[in-house]
Amino acid sequence: MNNKNSKKSNNKKNTSKSIKNKNNKKVIKNKECNKYFKTLFMFSSLLKLLLIILSLILIVLYIKNSNKINDLNENINDLKKSIIKKDNEKEPIKEEVIIKNKATKIPVLSYHRTVTSDIRNKYFKDNAWVNDLEEVSKELEYLYNNGWKTIDLDEFYCWYNKECDYEEKTFVITIDDGDSEAYYNLLPLFEKYNFKATMFSIGKEIPEITEELNEPKRLKLGYDKILELRKNKSLLQVESHTYNMHHKCGKKKAVETLSYNELVEDFENNKKYNFKYLAYPYGIYTKDMLKVTSNSDIKLAFKIRDNKYATRLDNKYEIARIEIDAFMKLDEFKKIFAYAKGGQNEEKYN
Repeated sequence: MNNKNSKKSNNKKNTSKSIKNKNNKKVIKNKECNKYFKTLFMFSSLLKLLLIILSLILIVLYIKNSNKINDLNENINDLKKSIIKKDNEKEPIKEEVIIKNKATKIPVLSYHRTVTSDIRNKYFKDNAWVNDLEEVSKELEYLYNNGWKTIDLDEFYCWYNKECDYEEKTFVITIDDGDSEAYYNLLPLFEKYNFKATMFSIGKEIPEITEELNEPKRLKLGYDKILELRKNKSLLQVESHTYNMHHKCGKKKAVETLSYNELVEDFENNKKYNFKYLAYPYGIYTKDMLKVTSNSDIKLAFKIRDNKYATRLDNKYEIARIEIDAFMKLDEFKKIFAYAKGGQNEEKYN
């Protein structure tokens, strides 16, 4: 009896242990499952995050490429339009201008102050460098009626460098000293005949504002009018007559007494006016003056006194001019231009 009870008790214990072991295994298995699912969840979340990032990168790349494609399409369309426009625009055929009688020499006229007849007769009758407006008008009218045309200094520079050619009946007008009569008295004449001219002004004597004409008082053209002429591309332009060399030092002219460094300083003082061309004061210059001029921004420089035609053989800083003073008669003036088209060649101007 006792043995039976003992066996039953042992069986119960074994059964209890077995159940407990099974339960323990289930708990362990559940823990392992939970761990696995957690790992799987984390991996899945990470994968989703990577997919989101990748998607954003692809979207950005798509937008950039889309903009590039749009820009490329726009450029292609613009190119097409440009090609179509060029095809539609038929450029006019440029006829080559054939110049039969090309200028091999050019009279560069040199005037000074020009006043009305009554002022000249009253105040300047014996002054060779104050011209009579009425006489100058006759000279210009003669040239206009005989088919002569002017060129400005940029065009003359082009001709001098053999880059341009002009008809034989071509001349240049220059006016020395910068007096305001060139603006008030001569410019209307230039406009009447469509003649171009250049006035050479003394830099130090250029006022900021131009005074009204008040003959016989001598007044200089101001910087305001110089800028106006440049802006309007007027027939009258203004260039350099040096900054402060148009005066005498005893019996000599200033340019003959200045040192090399003083000459350089004079050119520096004149830079603010952006001049490209120069006329030597009194037509006088020295070796130092030639050297300073050649080292400056000046393209061409003009002299006087030798009264010769300008040619392409002239030194670019010694271009010849012909003085037209107040005592020159119209018949003498005409001789300067007599060489054109087989006319009589006036040797003294060659």
